[in-house]
Amino acid sequence: MDVAQLMGLPNFFPTYPLALAAGLSIAYLSGSIPVALIIGRMTSGIDIRKHGSGNAGTTNALRVLGWGPGIAVLFFDVLKGALACLGMVAALLLARDLLLIDYYAEYVLQGTQARLISSLHFTTGLLYDIPCAFALLTAVLGHMFSPFMRFRGGKGVATALGGFLMLMPYSALVGLAAFVVVVLISRYVSLGSVTAVLTLPLSAWFFYGSSLVYVIFATLTMLVVIFAHRKNIYRLAHGTESRFSVKKTDLIRDQLEDQRLSTLQQPDDEIACSSDDGEVLRESDPAEKPEPSSATGATGAASATGTTGTTPPPASAAAAADTAAAAGATASAADTTSAAGATPPAASAHAQAAKPVRFSTNPDVEEEFLSQESSTRNTSETEV
Repeated sequence: MDVAQLMGLPNFFPTYPLALAAGLSIAYLSGSIPVALIIGRMTSGIDIRKHGSGNAGTTNALRVLGWGPGIAVLFFDVLKGALACLGMVAALLLARDLLLIDYYAEYVLQGTQARLISSLHFTTGLLYDIPCAFALLTAVLGHMFSPFMRFRGGKGVATALGGFLMLMPYSALVGLAAFVVVVLISRYVSLGSVTAVLTLPLSAWFFYGSSLVYVIFATLTMLVVIFAHRKNIYRLAHGTESRFSVKKTDLIRDQLEDQRLSTLQQPDDEIACSSDDGEVLRESDPAEKPEPSSATGATGAASATGTTGTTPPPASAAAAADTAAAAGATASAADTTSAAGATPPAASAHAQAAKPVRFSTNPDVEEEFLSQESSTRNTSETEV
């Protein structure tokens, strides 16, 4: 059954176009998943776009994160390209089943014609080759322009490898072999990637020459990947491209540097230091030091006066006379108090210090308290 007969099936429109739209959506979304960014945050807690070359791809993941996370990024990036093609195939098979249901519902088929319609798979011919090739290219573009990273991403080499393994496995293996050989010899990953995609159109024509669609889309994929490596090609031409070496970036050094910069940005009055007993003290601002009180100022003034050995002269003779009279009145009042039998200040203080404190209502304790109070009173009277 040719394309014209397939398009003549009942409800071919809009069933087939809707299947294409669903397959392309699956391909773009699967290709746009930021695998390197997710694994970088899960394993090292970093944004891989801020380390190494800044590229969210397999090569930068190997450089920054190490072997384990880098291989995981490679695996899932390849899987994205394979899932893109599988999603398109699933959408086409679903469209085929829907079309066959409609066909059987409208026509009564018998014998050979029934078997012919039942053999419709949408897995051969232009109705299969074109959608799957578009799905592969869409997944590569989704990896390069991911909406989850503001339409930026990787170079698309690993995702293209996954798609070619599903559609054109022989071409994928030839490209992979070329990549490995070039990287082992030159240690330039970008040069190996460009060499690998350059082999795709030739290998597609050699192995899948009967399908012109595959040759055309292999050429388009080659052009897209080379465009993504345009800066690498420029650096290769000028001898400034970095060679590949697997070593983990010194994340501890970066974190310490960030902490140092954040400390330098703090205000001076918020710098904290630690005392000997482990208590955190805050360095006070000189502007916040307490001012001396009036009493302290007066004491300091008096001390300064005593140090110099000079006494300020009285303001006038009348003021001196008033001061002498006040002193005499104070002395007479003290003599009157002593004559009346008042307790001297020293004795009163001794009595107050020796007086026991009543703290219970227990009879035994009450009796002991009374005896101590009586002895204390007698001692006070004796001293007086």
